[in-house]
Amino acid sequence: MKYLIILLLLITSCGSTNNNCLLLGEWKSVSFTSNLAIDGNKDGVYNQDVLLEDECTEVVIRFKNNGIAERLYKNSRTNCEFQKSILNYIVEKDKILFTVSGMKQKHKFKIENCQLHIYGVLDSGKTETGKKTILINSVFEKE
Repeated sequence: MKYLIILLLLITSCGSTNNNCLLLGEWKSVSFTSNLAIDGNKDGVYNQDVLLEDECTEVVIRFKNNGIAERLYKNSRTNCEFQKSILNYIVEKDKILFTVSGMKQKHKFKIENCQLHIYGVLDSGKTETGKKTILINSVFEKE
């Protein structure tokens, strides 16, 4: 199983021969975009750019070759202090399955131009239409 995960990681790397494009390693968030405009900072202005609504939001994911990833994250909900969680992950073609504390989340992803794109992370937020569930698309760059 361990070798299958490594093989899948190599197959899903970006098209160039640059080894920095492989999923393994440390990725730092550069953008978060929601499918609906939200007012995260309660200033009355709604944006789809999550970083405009919560400026201290930052995520770092360290993918290891054993199917385990470390996630460091901070936002206004954590008082802008980093929190750490351990994730199990499995890559299946263009999807990545994360398991944290027994909860499973499957997301589409791609690595393009040495940027990691993870699509459809569920979150909640105040929107102009009153909806609470939003989908967030995240972009990370290799550290």
